[in-house]
Amino acid sequence: MVEFNTILKAYRKCARGKRQSAECLSFELKLGEELIKLHHEIRNKTYSPKPLKCFILTEPKPREIWASHFRDRIIHHVIVEEVAKVWDRKLHPKSFACRKGMGLHAAIKDFQNQVRKLSQGGRKTVWILQLDVESFFYTINRPILRKLFLRNVKDPEIRNLIEMQFDVDPRIKFRRTGDLTRFAKFPKSKSWLSKTSDQGIPIGNLTSQYGANLYLNELDHLITRKLKPQGYLRYMDDLTLLDTDPNKLKPMEKIVNDWLIANRKQNLNAAKTSLKPLTNGIDYLGLELHQVNSPKHPVELQIPPKKKWKFVAEAKRLSGIDWLKIKNYHPLGFPLWYEMRRELQCLNSRLGLMTKTNSKRFRTKVLRKLQLLTRQDGGWPEDKPYYGLFVRKDKLAVKLNV
Repeated sequence: MVEFNTILKAYRKCARGKRQSAECLSFELKLGEELIKLHHEIRNKTYSPKPLKCFILTEPKPREIWASHFRDRIIHHVIVEEVAKVWDRKLHPKSFACRKGMGLHAAIKDFQNQVRKLSQGGRKTVWILQLDVESFFYTINRPILRKLFLRNVKDPEIRNLIEMQFDVDPRIKFRRTGDLTRFAKFPKSKSWLSKTSDQGIPIGNLTSQYGANLYLNELDHLITRKLKPQGYLRYMDDLTLLDTDPNKLKPMEKIVNDWLIANRKQNLNAAKTSLKPLTNGIDYLGLELHQVNSPKHPVELQIPPKKKWKFVAEAKRLSGIDWLKIKNYHPLGFPLWYEMRRELQCLNSRLGLMTKTNSKRFRTKVLRKLQLLTRQDGGWPEDKPYYGLFVRKDKLAVKLNV
Protein backbone atom coordinates (compact mmCIF):
# COMPACT_ATOMS: atom_id res chain seq x y z
CA MET A 1 0.00 0.00 0.00
CA VAL A 2 1.00 3.62 -0.52
CA GLU A 3 2.48 4.83 2.77
CA PHE A 4 2.34 8.43 3.98
CA ASN A 5 6.15 8.66 3.76
CA THR A 6 5.89 7.85 0.03
CA ILE A 7 3.56 10.82 -0.47
CA LEU A 8 5.82 13.07 1.61
CA LYS A 9 8.85 12.04 -0.46
CA ALA A 10 6.90 12.67 -3.68
CA TYR A 11 5.87 16.13 -2.45
CA ARG A 12 9.50 17.07 -1.75
CA LYS A 13 10.53 16.04 -5.26
CA CYS A 14 7.59 17.89 -6.77
CA ALA A 15 8.28 21.11 -4.83
CA ARG A 16 11.98 21.20 -5.72
CA GLY A 17 12.62 24.38 -7.70
CA LYS A 18 8.94 25.44 -7.54
CA ARG A 19 8.67 26.86 -4.03
CA GLN A 20 7.86 30.34 -5.36
CA SER A 21 4.94 29.22 -7.56
CA ALA A 22 1.43 30.19 -6.48
CA GLU A 23 0.12 26.60 -6.49
CA CYS A 24 3.01 25.32 -4.39
CA LEU A 25 2.67 28.17 -1.88
CA SER A 26 -1.07 27.59 -1.62
CA PHE A 27 -0.52 23.86 -1.03
CA GLU A 28 2.13 24.52 1.63
CA LEU A 29 -0.13 26.87 3.62
CA LYS A 30 -1.90 23.74 4.85
CA LEU A 31 0.82 21.23 4.06
CA GLY A 32 0.05 18.61 6.69
CA GLU A 33 -3.67 18.77 6.07
CA GLU A 34 -3.25 18.53 2.29
CA LEU A 35 -0.87 15.55 2.47
CA ILE A 36 -3.11 13.66 4.92
CA LYS A 37 -6.14 14.40 2.73
CA LEU A 38 -4.28 13.09 -0.33
CA HIS A 39 -3.27 9.95 1.58
CA HIS A 40 -6.86 9.28 2.68
CA GLU A 41 -8.16 9.75 -0.87
CA ILE A 42 -5.69 7.17 -2.15
CA ARG A 43 -6.61 4.70 0.59
CA ASN A 44 -10.37 5.22 0.10
CA LYS A 45 -10.07 5.24 -3.71
CA THR A 46 -11.78 8.62 -3.90
CA TYR A 47 -8.88 10.49 -5.50
CA SER A 48 -9.56 12.11 -8.86
CA PRO A 49 -7.36 14.54 -10.85
CA LYS A 50 -8.31 18.20 -11.04
CA PRO A 51 -9.01 19.85 -14.43
CA LEU A 52 -5.94 20.74 -16.50
CA LYS A 53 -4.78 24.21 -17.46
CA CYS A 54 -3.97 24.78 -21.12
CA PHE A 55 -1.72 27.55 -22.48
CA ILE A 56 0.35 28.25 -25.58
CA LEU A 57 4.12 28.71 -25.60
CA THR A 58 5.75 30.42 -28.57
CA GLU A 59 9.41 29.58 -27.89
CA PRO A 60 11.30 27.75 -29.29
CA LYS A 61 8.24 27.02 -31.47
CA PRO A 62 4.45 27.31 -30.93
CA ARG A 63 3.37 24.50 -28.61
CA GLU A 64 0.23 23.64 -26.67
CA ILE A 65 0.97 22.86 -23.01
CA TRP A 66 -1.41 21.10 -20.62
CA ALA A 67 -0.44 21.59 -16.97
CA SER A 68 -1.71 19.53 -14.02
CA HIS A 69 -2.53 20.86 -10.56
CA PHE A 70 0.27 20.70 -7.96
CA ARG A 71 -1.42 17.93 -5.91
CA ASP A 72 -1.82 15.83 -9.08
CA ARG A 73 1.87 16.25 -9.88
CA ILE A 74 2.62 14.70 -6.47
CA ILE A 75 0.59 11.67 -7.54
CA HIS A 76 2.62 11.50 -10.76
CA HIS A 77 5.80 11.18 -8.68
CA VAL A 78 4.18 8.43 -6.59
CA ILE A 79 3.23 6.49 -9.75
CA VAL A 80 6.58 6.87 -11.50
CA GLU A 81 8.49 5.92 -8.35
CA GLU A 82 6.69 2.57 -8.30
CA VAL A 83 6.66 1.95 -12.07
CA ALA A 84 10.38 2.72 -12.31
CA LYS A 85 11.12 -0.24 -10.01
CA VAL A 86 9.73 -2.50 -12.74
CA TRP A 87 10.92 -0.72 -15.88
CA ASP A 88 14.21 1.07 -15.20
CA ARG A 89 16.34 -2.03 -15.72
CA LYS A 90 14.42 -2.83 -18.95
CA LEU A 91 14.71 0.58 -20.63
CA HIS A 92 17.08 0.65 -23.58
CA PRO A 93 20.52 2.13 -22.74
CA LYS A 94 20.38 4.34 -25.85
CA SER A 95 17.20 6.16 -24.77
CA PHE A 96 18.41 9.42 -23.22
CA ALA A 97 15.41 11.67 -22.52
CA CYS A 98 14.14 12.31 -18.97
CA ARG A 99 16.30 9.70 -17.26
CA LYS A 100 18.51 10.11 -14.23
CA GLY A 101 22.18 10.44 -15.16
CA MET A 102 21.40 10.91 -18.85
CA GLY A 103 19.82 13.79 -20.77
CA LEU A 104 20.82 16.09 -23.62
CA HIS A 105 24.55 16.38 -22.89
CA ALA A 106 24.89 12.62 -22.40
CA ALA A 107 23.16 12.02 -25.75
CA ILE A 108 25.53 14.38 -27.56
CA LYS A 109 28.56 12.77 -25.91
CA ASP A 110 27.35 9.29 -26.85
CA PHE A 111 26.73 10.43 -30.44
CA GLN A 112 30.32 11.71 -30.62
CA ASN A 113 31.66 8.43 -29.25
CA GLN A 114 29.68 6.36 -31.76
CA VAL A 115 30.82 8.50 -34.68
CA ARG A 116 34.44 8.33 -33.51
CA LYS A 117 34.22 4.53 -33.48
CA LEU A 118 32.36 4.13 -36.80
CA SER A 119 34.37 6.71 -38.75
CA GLN A 120 37.69 5.37 -37.45
CA GLY A 121 38.81 8.81 -36.40
CA GLY A 122 36.94 10.70 -39.12
CA ARG A 123 38.35 8.71 -42.06
CA LYS A 124 35.08 6.94 -43.00
CA THR A 125 31.88 8.82 -43.81
CA VAL A 126 29.06 8.10 -41.37
CA TRP A 127 25.49 8.23 -42.71
CA ILE A 128 22.62 9.36 -40.48
CA LEU A 129 18.98 8.31 -40.75
CA GLN A 130 16.80 10.64 -38.67
CA LEU A 131 13.21 9.61 -37.92
CA ASP A 132 10.50 11.49 -36.05
CA VAL A 133 7.08 10.30 -34.87
CA GLU A 134 4.28 12.56 -36.09
CA SER A 135 2.58 14.54 -33.28
CA PHE A 136 4.10 12.08 -30.83
CA PHE A 137 2.56 13.03 -27.47
CA TYR A 138 -0.87 13.78 -28.91
CA THR A 139 -1.09 10.51 -30.88
CA ILE A 140 -0.01 8.17 -28.07
CA ASN A 141 -2.72 5.57 -27.52
CA ARG A 142 -3.64 5.80 -23.81
CA PRO A 143 -5.03 2.23 -23.48
CA ILE A 144 -1.70 0.86 -24.80
CA LEU A 145 0.32 3.08 -22.48
CA ARG A 146 -1.97 2.13 -19.60
CA LYS A 147 -1.13 -1.56 -20.12
CA LEU A 148 2.59 -0.76 -20.12
CA PHE A 149 2.30 1.15 -16.83
CA LEU A 150 0.25 -1.63 -15.20
CA ARG A 151 2.58 -4.43 -16.31
CA ASN A 152 4.06 -6.21 -13.26
CA VAL A 153 2.77 -3.52 -10.85
CA LYS A 154 1.10 -5.44 -8.00
CA ASP A 155 0.18 -2.70 -5.50
CA PRO A 156 -3.64 -2.26 -5.86
CA GLU A 157 -3.52 1.41 -4.84
CA ILE A 158 -0.86 2.22 -7.43
CA ARG A 159 -2.83 0.31 -10.06
CA ASN A 160 -5.91 2.33 -9.19
CA LEU A 161 -3.97 5.59 -9.56
CA ILE A 162 -2.61 4.49 -12.95
CA GLU A 163 -6.07 3.57 -14.18
CA MET A 164 -7.37 6.94 -12.98
CA GLN A 165 -4.64 8.71 -14.97
CA PHE A 166 -5.28 6.96 -18.28
CA ASP A 167 -8.95 5.95 -18.25
CA VAL A 168 -10.27 9.51 -17.98
CA ASP A 169 -9.78 11.93 -20.88
CA PRO A 170 -7.75 14.81 -19.32
CA ARG A 171 -9.26 17.33 -21.74
CA ILE A 172 -12.62 17.25 -19.94
CA LYS A 173 -13.41 20.54 -18.15
CA PHE A 174 -10.01 22.07 -18.87
CA ARG A 175 -9.48 25.84 -18.74
CA ARG A 176 -7.39 28.10 -20.93
CA THR A 177 -4.85 30.43 -19.30
CA GLY A 178 -2.12 32.83 -20.39
CA ASP A 179 -2.41 34.90 -23.55
CA LEU A 180 -5.79 33.77 -24.95
CA THR A 181 -5.14 35.39 -28.35
CA ARG A 182 -2.53 32.71 -29.06
CA PHE A 183 -5.19 29.99 -29.20
CA ALA A 184 -6.79 31.55 -32.29
CA LYS A 185 -3.42 31.58 -34.09
CA PHE A 186 -2.43 28.05 -33.07
CA PRO A 187 -3.03 25.47 -35.89
CA LYS A 188 -6.01 23.26 -35.04
CA SER A 189 -4.34 20.24 -36.65
CA LYS A 190 -1.55 20.42 -34.04
CA SER A 191 -3.91 20.77 -31.10
CA TRP A 192 -4.66 17.87 -28.77
CA LEU A 193 -8.34 18.82 -29.07
CA SER A 194 -8.33 17.60 -32.69
CA LYS A 195 -7.46 14.02 -31.64
CA THR A 196 -9.80 11.20 -30.66
CA SER A 197 -10.85 10.46 -27.07
CA ASP A 198 -8.27 7.68 -26.53
CA GLN A 199 -5.37 9.60 -28.08
CA GLY A 200 -2.78 11.79 -26.40
CA ILE A 201 -1.16 12.56 -23.06
CA PRO A 202 -0.37 16.03 -21.65
CA ILE A 203 3.11 17.36 -22.41
CA GLY A 204 5.02 18.23 -19.27
CA ASN A 205 3.62 15.68 -16.81
CA LEU A 206 6.17 13.37 -15.24
CA THR A 207 4.00 10.38 -16.18
CA SER A 208 4.01 11.62 -19.79
CA GLN A 209 7.80 11.97 -19.90
CA TYR A 210 8.37 8.55 -18.38
CA GLY A 211 5.55 7.08 -20.46
CA ALA A 212 7.23 8.31 -23.67
CA ASN A 213 10.26 6.17 -22.79
CA LEU A 214 8.07 3.13 -22.12
CA TYR A 215 5.98 3.60 -25.25
CA LEU A 216 8.89 3.24 -27.70
CA ASN A 217 11.14 1.02 -25.59
CA GLU A 218 10.13 -2.10 -27.52
CA LEU A 219 10.96 -0.29 -30.76
CA ASP A 220 14.43 0.55 -29.41
CA HIS A 221 15.13 -3.14 -28.84
CA LEU A 222 13.69 -4.08 -32.25
CA ILE A 223 16.02 -1.65 -34.03
CA THR A 224 19.19 -2.67 -32.21
CA ARG A 225 18.53 -6.44 -32.13
CA LYS A 226 16.88 -7.09 -35.51
CA LEU A 227 17.63 -4.18 -37.83
CA LYS A 228 21.11 -3.80 -36.34
CA PRO A 229 22.40 -0.43 -37.57
CA GLN A 230 25.98 0.22 -36.50
CA GLY A 231 24.83 2.99 -34.15
CA TYR A 232 21.57 4.14 -32.57
CA LEU A 233 20.17 6.83 -30.22
CA ARG A 234 16.71 7.97 -29.21
CA TYR A 235 15.76 11.21 -27.49
CA MET A 236 12.00 11.10 -26.78
CA ASP A 237 10.51 10.63 -30.29
CA ASP A 238 13.66 11.53 -32.27
CA LEU A 239 15.24 8.32 -33.56
CA THR A 240 18.78 8.49 -34.95
CA LEU A 241 20.33 5.52 -36.77
CA LEU A 242 24.02 5.52 -37.80
CA ASP A 243 25.88 3.39 -40.35
CA THR A 244 28.70 3.64 -42.87
CA ASP A 245 26.48 2.04 -45.55
CA PRO A 246 23.47 4.18 -46.62
CA ASN A 247 21.89 1.25 -48.51
CA LYS A 248 21.57 -0.61 -45.21
CA LEU A 249 19.71 2.31 -43.61
CA LYS A 250 17.24 3.02 -46.45
CA PRO A 251 14.79 0.10 -45.86
CA MET A 252 14.76 0.67 -42.09
CA GLU A 253 12.39 3.65 -42.38
CA LYS A 254 9.55 1.51 -43.75
CA ILE A 255 10.13 -1.26 -41.19
CA VAL A 256 9.97 1.24 -38.31
CA ASN A 257 6.87 2.94 -39.74
CA ASP A 258 5.08 -0.39 -40.24
CA TRP A 259 5.87 -1.39 -36.65
CA LEU A 260 4.51 1.91 -35.31
CA ILE A 261 1.26 1.52 -37.25
CA ALA A 262 0.75 -2.10 -36.19
CA ASN A 263 1.84 -1.85 -32.55
CA ARG A 264 1.42 1.78 -31.44
CA LYS A 265 -1.21 3.21 -33.84
CA GLN A 266 1.22 5.95 -34.86
CA ASN A 267 3.31 6.76 -37.92
CA LEU A 268 6.50 8.60 -38.84
CA ASN A 269 6.53 12.22 -39.96
CA ALA A 270 7.72 11.88 -43.56
CA ALA A 271 8.59 15.60 -43.73
CA LYS A 272 11.19 15.16 -40.98
CA THR A 273 12.73 11.93 -42.28
CA SER A 274 16.29 12.51 -43.42
CA LEU A 275 19.08 10.27 -44.72
CA LYS A 276 22.37 12.03 -45.44
CA PRO A 277 26.09 11.87 -44.71
CA LEU A 278 27.24 13.50 -41.49
CA THR A 279 29.84 15.41 -43.53
CA ASN A 280 26.94 17.52 -44.86
CA GLY A 281 25.87 18.31 -41.30
CA ILE A 282 22.66 17.54 -39.41
CA ASP A 283 20.48 19.34 -36.86
CA TYR A 284 20.45 17.36 -33.63
CA LEU A 285 19.08 18.43 -30.21
CA GLY A 286 19.39 22.12 -30.98
CA LEU A 287 22.92 21.94 -32.41
CA GLU A 288 24.52 21.61 -35.84
CA LEU A 289 26.75 18.53 -36.06
CA HIS A 290 29.36 18.02 -38.79
CA GLN A 291 31.82 15.21 -39.36
CA VAL A 292 35.42 16.36 -39.81
CA ASN A 293 38.70 14.52 -40.36
CA SER A 294 39.96 14.57 -36.80
CA PRO A 295 41.03 11.41 -34.91
CA LYS A 296 40.08 12.72 -31.44
CA HIS A 297 37.09 14.92 -32.30
CA PRO A 298 35.47 13.75 -35.55
CA VAL A 299 32.21 15.58 -34.75
CA GLU A 300 32.26 19.37 -34.78
CA LEU A 301 29.46 21.04 -32.80
CA GLN A 302 28.17 24.45 -33.87
CA ILE A 303 25.45 26.80 -32.64
CA PRO A 304 22.72 27.46 -35.26
CA PRO A 305 22.46 31.13 -36.34
CA LYS A 306 18.93 31.40 -34.90
CA LYS A 307 20.14 30.39 -31.43
CA LYS A 308 23.02 32.88 -31.67
CA TRP A 309 20.62 35.73 -32.31
CA LYS A 310 18.41 34.64 -29.40
CA PHE A 311 21.47 34.61 -27.15
CA VAL A 312 22.35 38.15 -28.23
CA ALA A 313 18.75 39.29 -27.72
CA GLU A 314 18.72 37.83 -24.19
CA ALA A 315 22.00 39.59 -23.36
CA LYS A 316 20.52 42.90 -24.57
CA ARG A 317 17.46 42.36 -22.39
CA LEU A 318 19.62 41.83 -19.31
CA SER A 319 21.65 44.94 -20.04
CA GLY A 320 18.48 47.06 -19.79
CA ILE A 321 17.38 45.76 -16.37
CA ASP A 322 17.55 48.04 -13.34
CA TRP A 323 19.22 45.56 -10.96
CA LEU A 324 19.25 48.00 -8.07
CA LYS A 325 15.48 48.44 -8.31
CA ILE A 326 14.90 44.67 -8.21
CA LYS A 327 17.19 44.28 -5.21
CA ASN A 328 15.52 47.06 -3.21
CA TYR A 329 11.92 46.36 -4.23
CA HIS A 330 10.76 47.64 -0.82
CA PRO A 331 12.84 49.71 1.62
CA LEU A 332 11.80 47.53 4.57
CA GLY A 333 12.15 44.21 2.75
CA PHE A 334 14.99 41.78 2.30
CA PRO A 335 17.07 41.83 -0.90
CA LEU A 336 15.28 39.88 -3.62
CA TRP A 337 18.26 37.82 -4.70
CA TYR A 338 16.05 35.03 -6.06
CA GLU A 339 14.33 37.52 -8.40
CA MET A 340 17.70 38.69 -9.69
CA ARG A 341 18.92 35.12 -10.21
CA ARG A 342 15.69 34.20 -11.99
CA GLU A 343 16.45 36.83 -14.62
CA LEU A 344 19.69 35.00 -15.43
CA GLN A 345 18.20 31.53 -15.91
CA CYS A 346 17.47 31.84 -19.63
CA LEU A 347 20.93 33.17 -20.53
CA ASN A 348 22.71 30.58 -18.40
CA SER A 349 20.67 27.74 -19.89
CA ARG A 350 21.78 28.85 -23.36
CA LEU A 351 25.37 29.01 -22.13
CA GLY A 352 24.99 25.47 -20.82
CA LEU A 353 24.19 24.23 -24.33
CA MET A 354 27.17 26.13 -25.72
CA THR A 355 29.62 24.34 -23.43
CA LYS A 356 29.83 21.48 -25.93
CA THR A 357 30.47 23.75 -28.92
CA ASN A 358 33.41 25.65 -30.33
CA SER A 359 31.95 29.07 -29.57
CA LYS A 360 34.28 30.66 -27.01
CA ARG A 361 35.07 33.70 -29.17
CA PHE A 362 31.37 34.39 -29.76
CA ARG A 363 30.49 33.95 -26.06
CA THR A 364 33.37 36.18 -24.95
CA LYS A 365 32.37 39.00 -27.29
CA VAL A 366 28.70 39.02 -26.22
CA LEU A 367 29.33 38.59 -22.49
CA ARG A 368 32.08 41.21 -22.36
CA LYS A 369 29.71 43.76 -23.86
CA LEU A 370 26.96 42.70 -21.44
CA GLN A 371 29.17 43.20 -18.42
CA LEU A 372 30.38 46.56 -19.72
CA LEU A 373 26.80 47.81 -20.22
CA THR A 374 25.60 46.70 -16.79
CA ARG A 375 28.52 48.50 -15.11
CA GLN A 376 28.77 51.77 -17.06
CA ASP A 377 25.65 52.49 -19.08
CA GLY A 378 23.18 51.11 -16.53
CA GLY A 379 23.34 54.27 -14.44
CA TRP A 380 24.72 52.55 -11.35
CA PRO A 381 25.22 55.02 -8.44
CA GLU A 382 28.90 55.51 -7.57
CA ASP A 383 28.19 55.77 -3.83
CA LYS A 384 26.51 52.33 -3.63
CA PRO A 385 28.06 48.85 -3.85
CA TYR A 386 27.75 47.19 -7.24
CA TYR A 387 25.11 44.43 -7.33
CA GLY A 388 25.22 43.84 -11.07
CA LEU A 389 26.63 40.96 -13.05
CA PHE A 390 29.98 39.32 -13.46
CA VAL A 391 31.04 36.72 -16.01
CA ARG A 392 32.93 33.61 -15.02
CA LYS A 393 36.48 33.38 -16.39
CA ASP A 394 35.60 30.34 -18.55
CA LYS A 395 32.67 32.30 -20.07
CA LEU A 396 30.22 29.52 -19.18
CA ALA A 397 27.96 31.36 -16.72
CA VAL A 398 26.79 34.83 -15.65
CA LYS A 399 26.36 35.40 -11.93
CA LEU A 400 25.40 38.15 -9.51
CA ASN A 401 28.08 40.23 -7.85
CA VAL A 402 26.69 39.87 -4.30
